[in-house]
Amino acid sequence: KACSIALDELEKMREIEGQSLADELNFRLTEIENQLPKIEAESENVADEYRQRLTKRIEKLLSKSESEIEIDAARLAQEVAYLADRSDISEEITRLKSHIEQFRAIMNEEKEVGKRLDFLTQELNREANTIASKTNNLIVKESALLIKSEIEKIREQVQNVE
Repeated sequence: KACSIALDELEKMREIEGQSLADELNFRLTEIENQLPKIEAESENVADEYRQRLTKRIEKLLSKSESEIEIDAARLAQEVAYLADRSDISEEITRLKSHIEQFRAIMNEEKEVGKRLDFLTQELNREANTIASKTNNLIVKESALLIKSEIEKIREQVQNVE
């Protein structure tokens, strides 16, 4: 009988610890989600920022040049489109949202989920790294670093999940 009581107490303790861990993970996921609107808003301006920067660089080069060279507007637009496409982070944002949704769904399952959560944590980190590397926008980089910090906290907690 004492063994049965001890096992019941152990089970209760594990449930309390599990709920506390789930609450912590949900908090961290929400912190990540809170950064996404900032990133989305800033990423909408990327093409315009590239156009302005490229135009300034070209004008600066032309002002140093002795000859009269015209800026080819079509070529400038082509370069801006290329740079904007290379720095497009909309897919990464979509995948981050999807991974967060999957993470929460897996946490609600009544079986061992630790390895799958660990894998999703790696995927979250991969997307955050890609966002940070694709942009020069300081606000986006700052948000990506905050996301990476939260992911690291998630990784530490996921190590305690069975």
